[in-house]
Amino acid sequence: MQSSINITISPKFEVEKIVTELINKNFAAAEIACVNAASDTVDYIRNYIYQHSHREGRTNRLGMSIDFYPETQATGGKLSFFCGIGKISELPPYWKIINYGGFTTVAAEGRGVSGDFNGNKPDGNYAGTGNGGERWNNPGEYVMYPKSPIEGKHYLEAGIVKLKNELRKNVQEAIALAKK
Repeated sequence: MQSSINITISPKFEVEKIVTELINKNFAAAEIACVNAASDTVDYIRNYIYQHSHREGRTNRLGMSIDFYPETQATGGKLSFFCGIGKISELPPYWKIINYGGFTTVAAEGRGVSGDFNGNKPDGNYAGTGNGGERWNNPGEYVMYPKSPIEGKHYLEAGIVKLKNELRKNVQEAIALAKK
């Protein structure tokens, strides 16, 4: 009867551990790059909305409701990173009309909107310009019939372009740093 001896030679370091650390290191660098890109994009969208508002007394409520929502998930042995910019449930109800433009439901149906401009009736000289300089206070004793559509500001599209450019730049920089 022959006897056998099994010998296992193990290196003094664990290859799997080193590879995992390297992947995590690169993932972390890529994740940081994505966070930076998303954060820069949020600031860009906020400023874009504010800069494209033309009425005095603007509050930038819409711009300030845009925020950054990072989320990391580990599923099925994969680590994924998501970043959302704005939650529709937290945006003001008029976000869509400001982004895409068009008529409000009231204007589209030909109905009037009650209100006043600091106690004054609407001035037809400013109709459709959006440059009357005063805020429409609702409710009020006068009725205004909007005749011109709201001009779309397309802040979402501008934000998408900005995010793609920031991701391209930041992720490439992160990959280059991780290789060093």
